[in-house]
Amino acid sequence: MKCFQERYSDVDRYELAEHRDIRDFEDRLGVKLPLSFCTFLSEFSNGIFLLDCEPIGGISENSPCGAISKSHVILPDLPDKIYIRETDELIDSNRLISFTMFDAVENSNDHWVFLCAGRNP
Repeated sequence: MKCFQERYSDVDRYELAEHRDIRDFEDRLGVKLPLSFCTFLSEFSNGIFLLDCEPIGGISENSPCGAISKSHVILPDLPDKIYIRETDELIDSNRLISFTMFDAVENSNDHWVFLCAGRNP
């Protein structure tokens, strides 16, 4: 985020999320958000249409791309093992937690996927 802010300082961002708002959203969603995403929401933007091409949802329906929702299906034929290029390892796909936006939920082709330390709650 720091590098992005330095390079694109003039990018419009939505108001930051308060920690209390994030906790309330997690309670409604029934899942704890990944720490990296909470940091994004509270220190960078509570949702943004990044560089006018990449939608990142927030925890508010009023954010530029709306609020995220938990997706139960990433792909209908998701394999049991997923290759993570950055760490050069195969992980169990049940360690992935996926969020999406708008009202498409499982039909969306825009998923943000995070790794859980253990199994997806």
